[in-house]
Amino acid sequence: MKMANKIQKIFPAILILPLILGVISNLVNITSGMSGLISVAMTAILMIVGKWAHPKVNQLSQRQVSYLIGVGLIIIFIVQLWVLNNLQTTVYNDPFRVLYKAEELSHGHHNWAEYTYFWRYPNNVNIAYILSRWLVLTNMFHLSTNTAVHILTIFSLDTFILISLKTVQKLNQRAFATMALLLFYLVSPFAYTYYLQVFYSDLPTLLALMIAFWVLINWSNWSKLTKSLSGIGLLVVVLFSQLLKPTLILMVIAMAIVAVIWGFSDKQALKKVALPFAIITLGILLAVPTGKLITKQSQFTPNERYQMPVANWIYMSYNSHSHGIYNSKDVQFMNTLPNMKARQRYLKTALPKRLKQLGPLGIVKQWGTKAVILLNGGQVSSRYNRGYVNAPKLYQRFERIITIFGNSLLQAGFALIYLVGIIRCWQLMKSSQSINIVVGTAIVLALGYISFHTLVWESECRYGQAIFPLLLVLESWPLAPIETFTNKTRQLWLAGITIVVGVLGNIIPNLNGLALAQKTQTVAIQRGQLSVQYGVKSKLLDGNTTATQRVDLNHASNHFQVQTMEHTKLKYKLVNIDTRQAYSLQQQTTIAKYTGKLIAGRYQIEATNPTSMPQPISLTFTQNYQMAPYPVRLNGRWYAHGSFIYRGLNHASY
Repeated sequence: MKMANKIQKIFPAILILPLILGVISNLVNITSGMSGLISVAMTAILMIVGKWAHPKVNQLSQRQVSYLIGVGLIIIFIVQLWVLNNLQTTVYNDPFRVLYKAEELSHGHHNWAEYTYFWRYPNNVNIAYILSRWLVLTNMFHLSTNTAVHILTIFSLDTFILISLKTVQKLNQRAFATMALLLFYLVSPFAYTYYLQVFYSDLPTLLALMIAFWVLINWSNWSKLTKSLSGIGLLVVVLFSQLLKPTLILMVIAMAIVAVIWGFSDKQALKKVALPFAIITLGILLAVPTGKLITKQSQFTPNERYQMPVANWIYMSYNSHSHGIYNSKDVQFMNTLPNMKARQRYLKTALPKRLKQLGPLGIVKQWGTKAVILLNGGQVSSRYNRGYVNAPKLYQRFERIITIFGNSLLQAGFALIYLVGIIRCWQLMKSSQSINIVVGTAIVLALGYISFHTLVWESECRYGQAIFPLLLVLESWPLAPIETFTNKTRQLWLAGITIVVGVLGNIIPNLNGLALAQKTQTVAIQRGQLSVQYGVKSKLLDGNTTATQRVDLNHASNHFQVQTMEHTKLKYKLVNIDTRQAYSLQQQTTIAKYTGKLIAGRYQIEATNPTSMPQPISLTFTQNYQMAPYPVRLNGRWYAHGSFIYRGLNHASY
């Protein structure tokens, strides 16, 4: 039994290292020292305020905490509604393509051959089909796709927030931890940006993990009826989450490791969670036949000519030039190979060659770089969106400062979450008690996610968010006081070292001058598109006609561009509706752009075909999803759900 306890302690000891990298990742910005220093300053302020408020907040009763949670959720919901109504983001890349296909499926269009995206990435067929079933339901009530998706994201996000708060409240009877987490949700961009605006696979994963651990925590205290209902709900949630994002299978591996190590020392503890473990495993296993059923129902047929081998993602993750994230050049090269077998043959020699070129030290460096990217919380808010479609004038006046401080606050919040995780891991190591089996599962699963995206797969900051609910369980679990880190002097030393490392880490790489990263402001934008790289057929503009669309610039700009077809014969210009001043857009490969002063006002994009023959034009059309505030006019007809692909920017230097 003592040996089993010692083995248990290995896991929190290992977790400390990536959490240290996580703290550094969120406090140090080697390309924008000033932004990093703002994060450090916010972290220091939060530490000081937290130290002062800790004893006062802990005087709140559980009833008062529950009341404040309710008030906080109402405030969050009101702000979310305002954001969705006034700050629509332009969704692009994978989530847009999934949304586009879901719309088509919901209207009975099952033609997967019109573009090659899903042949290349068939893993996204499941999410497109499941989303389409939701749209079928909302179409019955004549709701727009925008509204349907917003209902889905608000429900999922606010459910996650509620369960996470109630989990912390249940585990940590002191009010401070719950109130600190509530404040994080209230004032940081977490509840108002990516997870709210973009429906994709990440939020369902967070929600599934939070629900799974809520069930594990409460299972032994529930009645048979509650267990039956919760078990069914858990099975469904896990099944859908695995269909949307297959990495949830890491939970099966984590549970197997925990069952062996923890079960050896405490069979009674294993018995208490055995049934939830089995339900979770069953849900993940059922995803295999369910996925096949979805493929059949959606009438999707895989095409190996376009599909990427699994090894491609491993190969890409060891590209030192792109630091282990998605690399378009690697993918483009793979696309030049004729089929799946050719790509597999290539990777058999290319992957070992790339690893050999990196060498042992290079591989370790790549791991560290990928871990730093994975655990950076400040970049999550901008995932899969290029900015606000048409933010209000007042907001745009302060947008830069709001964005900088919002991202810095998000980074400060995650830095503190990782810091508390380090302290808790150290306490578990030093404690003579065995680690609770639920906490052990959270730790092992967190290591699983970190290891998978650090050692094997590509890395991205949104992937690292999966450990957030796991850390909440770890840090909130009641633990007998340990001398280590409970001494006030030691706490001050730890806080001081963190701040000093953060300050030096931002200053040393930026000795030539500190700068803010946010130098370009998006004034107006619409980037939703299927992309020509996937063989999308373009629309045609009739000869001697003009396509138009109104665009409002609510802030002065100095750059405007419209996406075009390569070698286009169309002539583009931007016209001020009020002054009638026209600005010619200069053609450059696949964009037409104007660089110069543009005052705030109402404008119109005009694409003219000077020839007598129809010419291809770059436009995006959806079924019921509004991408831009104003419709596009093509060949004499207005399309409310169509748009040019454009962006108006304001480049600043400071």
